[in-house]
Amino acid sequence: MRTVTSQSSPVSGRRVIGVGALPGVQSVGMSASNQTPFSGSGATQRFAFLGESTAPGDLRRAQFQVASPDYFATLSSPILSGRGFTQADIAGAEPVAVVNETLARTQSPGRDPVGRSLALGRQSVRIVGVVADIHDDGLDVAVSPRVYFPLFQRSNNALTVFYRSSTDPASLNTSVERTIHEIDPTLPVFGQRTMEDLLADSTVRRKIVLSLMSAFAAVALLLAAIGTYGVMSVAASQRVREIGIRMALGAQRRDILRLMVRPGLGLAAAGVLAGIMGALLLTRLMSAVLFAVAPTDAVTYAAVSMLLIVVALAACYVPARRATKQDPLIALRTD
Repeated sequence: MRTVTSQSSPVSGRRVIGVGALPGVQSVGMSASNQTPFSGSGATQRFAFLGESTAPGDLRRAQFQVASPDYFATLSSPILSGRGFTQADIAGAEPVAVVNETLARTQSPGRDPVGRSLALGRQSVRIVGVVADIHDDGLDVAVSPRVYFPLFQRSNNALTVFYRSSTDPASLNTSVERTIHEIDPTLPVFGQRTMEDLLADSTVRRKIVLSLMSAFAAVALLLAAIGTYGVMSVAASQRVREIGIRMALGAQRRDILRLMVRPGLGLAAAGVLAGIMGALLLTRLMSAVLFAVAPTDAVTYAAVSMLLIVVALAACYVPARRATKQDPLIALRTD
């Protein structure tokens, strides 16, 4: 999907829908130029359901946005209840609105908001539909209650055109710009970008933070492996005579390996357990840089724990195996 921003108006905006006639374009939607997904857009305003108290302390809060009839279909956000906007929702028609799933769940719990009316000052706006949540504020931010108004009932000096195509969106840049200029050659057209670009821009800071955290974690893991290897090597050298005696009395190499590796694995298991407990206590901090995954994801905890155990096992095994290869007679002569 691709977006393009243009100076326009509701009247010319209706003609911009002609972009949908271009080859490969499947659907076209529009919104205000400052109201694109992942941008934290939308003006926060207070409202009340018709019949409720309109005292300042009793008003509810939501973000308000405009959208064209095919906006939700273009963004693949389904209508969950009621209907979306139609070409009949124009200036002079009944004022209507569509609310998102979060508003329906938090502001109208236990009651379908479709059919209810919003009191906005002296104006009453009837809710005609509930749409699935769109992450307008970013993937890593909880979705806020949001009210959508028909684009053609509200005036906007600049629009963002969203279009979904079955072909490479970059191949349509010139055609889209030409279609808009056929409406008015003086309209500036700028900012043609794919939704993947918008998504990448919204997550770039999180990616940098997580990359740094991953690098520090890798360094910590390497230092832990080196430290474990060093400790086990010293322990093996201090037990040379003991190992020689055990081997002279008939101990097998696997017995020596088990004797040397078991303490290291015990310490590693204790460290992993302490790390898991610490991570669970810090889940609130981690949730600020995570999205699409729970801070207490069991698969992630299990995978990291296994990785740490394997690293500890390797660090313990190498010096233990070297200790089993020494000659028992030489070990017995060691002071």
